[in-house]
Amino acid sequence: DNNNNNNSQPLKIVDVGTGGGFPGLPLALLLPHCEFTLVDSIQKKLVAVSEMAAELDVENVRIHYGRCEEMYAEREGRMEHLGKYDVCLGRSVTALPRFCAWMYPLLKKQQQQEEDGDGEEGRLIYIIGGELEDVVESRILSDTNLDE
Repeated sequence: DNNNNNNSQPLKIVDVGTGGGFPGLPLALLLPHCEFTLVDSIQKKLVAVSEMAAELDVENVRIHYGRCEEMYAEREGRMEHLGKYDVCLGRSVTALPRFCAWMYPLLKKQQQQEEDGDGEEGRLIYIIGGELEDVVESRILSDTNLDE
């Protein structure tokens, strides 16, 4: 589904601890109708991610330098980030309970959803570990349907 609500607002997704841009940058390529904010506390990594996004002509990505828990610490950050995201995702950022505590303030709550005209609360996705099973070099060579 392209949108999370009935008034055609794009889904807002934040990737915390994006590092080299995974999983946020590939998802932004696959989901051009969504708005992505990629967050990391290491500026050098974000410079590389920003260059990759520019090279790939990805226009639905914003870069945020800093720690996620600082995103809503000051007034400007609260206005921009607090309760604004439909999906928060991360990959092996920290212990899961700490990650949940950091992300919860960023997620839309029922009240914001009702004000926005939809009924869905924000979702949290946390990727732990994983094994490389196969490398897909081309959509044509893939045995997997990449359009699902």
